[in-house]
Order: sequence, then C-alpha cells, then structure tokens
Amino acid sequence: MVNTKKVSPSDPIRVGIIYGPLRDINETAVSYLITHLNRLQSSFEYEILPHYASDLVVAEEMDFMKWLAKSRHYTGDNDEDSFNNKLSEFIDIYRDYLKFNYAEGLKEDVPNHYILITTAWIPGRRYFESSKNLCILSLAAWEKVMAPPSVIESIPTLVMRASAAIACPELERVHLGTKGCIFDYGHWLVDTRYKVLTGIICKYCSTIMANAGQEKMREDILYILREQEWFGTSDNPLSPASIVSKIMGHDLFLTRGLKPGHWETFRENIVKESTKELVRIVATIVIAGILIWVGFQQT
Repeated sequence: MVNTKKVSPSDPIRVGIIYGPLRDINETAVSYLITHLNRLQSSFEYEILPHYASDLVVAEEMDFMKWLAKSRHYTGDNDEDSFNNKLSEFIDIYRDYLKFNYAEGLKEDVPNHYILITTAWIPGRRYFESSKNLCILSLAAWEKVMAPPSVIESIPTLVMRASAAIACPELERVHLGTKGCIFDYGHWLVDTRYKVLTGIICKYCSTIMANAGQEKMREDILYILREQEWFGTSDNPLSPASIVSKIMGHDLFLTRGLKPGHWETFRENIVKESTKELVRIVATIVIAGILIWVGFQQT
C-alpha cells in the first residue's frame, strides 16, 4: 500500500541508506555515525536498509549491484551506458523488493529517497551521481593522502550533501570553483576534504536555498558542518568518536585509509595502553598519598 500521507514543511525527509559493494569500510561505524545525525538535525531522517546481499534470490534487484561488484577495479572502460540504464531502473525495483521482502504488514511505508554508499568505481571516476530519487556515493578513489579528514569522518558530510540535493534539486552542479562549500561541484573525491574541513555554504548556494524555502535545512547542515566537535574525543566514553573507536574498532583520528593499517593499529593500541598505564600510575600515587596522610594523622 502506498503511503498517501502528505509531508508538511516541518516533517523530515526520510532517506534510506543502502550499502552497495564495500571494501575495507567499517560498515558498523558508518551506520552509527549516520543514524547519529538523526539526533543532531531534523531536516532528514536516515534509515539503514537491509544489506543488498541479504537475499540473493532476487535476481532483478541484484542486477545493478552485480554491475557495481564487477567495477571493484577501475579499468578505464567502465560502460557508462550500461551503468546509466541499470541505475535508472534500480530504485523502483529496490523499493518493490523492500516492500515484498521486509515491509509487508508494517505501518510505515518504505522511504522515497535513497543514498547508496559503495567502494565500487562508477564511470568517469566520479564519486557522486544521482538519478531520480537515488544518489550514489563512490569511495573507490579514497587514498590515505586525502586525510585529514578520515574517510569515516567525511561520510556524514557527504550524506548531508546528497540529502540536500534530494530535497533541493537546484543545488545540483552549482559552481565550478572549490570554495569549501558543501555544494562545491568538485569532480574528484580528493576535493571533498575542503567541504568537511572548511564547512560552509557559500552565498550563492545560500540564496538558492532561501529561494527554495529551505532555510531550516540550511541551518541544520551548517550546524553539522560547523560543530564538528559533535564527534567528541576518543577519551570521552560517551562521545561518538569513543564509541566508534572502543566498540567498533575504528579510530576516527588515527585511521587515514579505508581501514586501519598495521602502523595505525599499533599506534592506537599504544595510545590505549598508555592511557590505561597513566590511570594506573595516577591511582597508585593517589592511594599512596592517602596512606601517607593517614599515617601522619595517626602519629
């Protein structure tokens, strides 16, 4: 049954997150950070959807995913026509797949908008592509030299940028120059670091959003961009950075590539063990001080 409920201006836009073929990405950490965005803003509501490989019997739905899986390595001749044809068909097939396999009997309908995150190459080495109500984020070109920020740090910003394009199509392909604006056209993935590190919406894009009646969305995006401290620090047990590091095994500030290298894992362990040792030493000193003080009091 199609959901006929009208969305009011105050209702968040529901965005389903789909994971395509992923290589060396901590999917659990990514899912946590994306869903954490639901606490920080109200323009979008993110939902992690069933993994693409959870039901291999649905051949049609898998067709586009199989194409992506074959594009794990860039060959220079990735077929753009084939990509575009499969992309245009995918989202309708996928929505039907969700309804048939998962959503039947549920009161809330499946989302109308989707972001697919993958490490597969897409034609032209692009990292961002959209069709209908689907945006694709390809992280295939990520290299360690692009950090900081780390790839996991960058994903929430890229997701917000894709979401804004869904809500306001006028923000597609706006300006050529790299300004550090979240809507920089930037053909190459390496240029996305400026979106994350600088964290602005330029005057031109702000005007577009205002004319489209998207001032609330603009404020939400700016909050995420400017308040990067929402990640917190690894030594604060309640912060996202600490949860991702200690529970999910990915240090946002030490890991530069798609996954921790041997040296990064070694450094992370050294930091953790050094912290434990420091706590032990401080505790020993405090206890010794208390015992000495008690001894003086007794004498």
